[in-house]
Amino acid sequence: MYSSFQLALKYFRYLLTSSNGKGHGVHSPFVYEFIKQVLNDNRQFHCFDSIERLRDELKADETEIDVPDFGAGSRLSAGKKRKISSVAGSSLKPKKYAQLLFRLVHFYKPQTILELGTSLGVSTAYLSCANPDAQIITMEGAPEIATIAKTNFEKLRLKNIEVVKGNFDETLPSVISQLSTVNFAFIDGNHRKEPTLRYFNLLM
Repeated sequence: MYSSFQLALKYFRYLLTSSNGKGHGVHSPFVYEFIKQVLNDNRQFHCFDSIERLRDELKADETEIDVPDFGAGSRLSAGKKRKISSVAGSSLKPKKYAQLLFRLVHFYKPQTILELGTSLGVSTAYLSCANPDAQIITMEGAPEIATIAKTNFEKLRLKNIEVVKGNFDETLPSVISQLSTVNFAFIDGNHRKEPTLRYFNLLM
């Protein structure tokens, strides 16, 4: 089953390729720029290798951690104990989508980035590397997973990330109230329709 992020990307790619995936013939300046500068950017950046090595390490880590049950729509299934490798296998964004996030942030240079759903920190690392000058706030409901993510950021020497632990319904309003603006938001925690729309409306 595709996530909402994957479905949105697939639909957008369909719209592009049904006309011209290279950008020619596209009348919207924004869409043309997005195609040329983001979707068609095939460069490999310096931090890609180190982040992907981290992903491989996490997928091989058999350490067991406590993972709370977040209920329907969560990326994490019910169960008190799970191996880090299992969490990595089910929760981390695939390489191509994580690197698309990097390219979006690298090109548009948002200064305030909010991520709902840190998981083990791979997508967050791509966001951080894409714009080291940005302020990144990433939120995670599972305390032990958030702690591992913080350790991963230290391994990668990423300095511009703040991790907020706790249920989004309880922590998000406070986080938003402390920010003057949010330039880029990535919602990847609770995949149920009603909470996702609620978080979206809070961000508007």
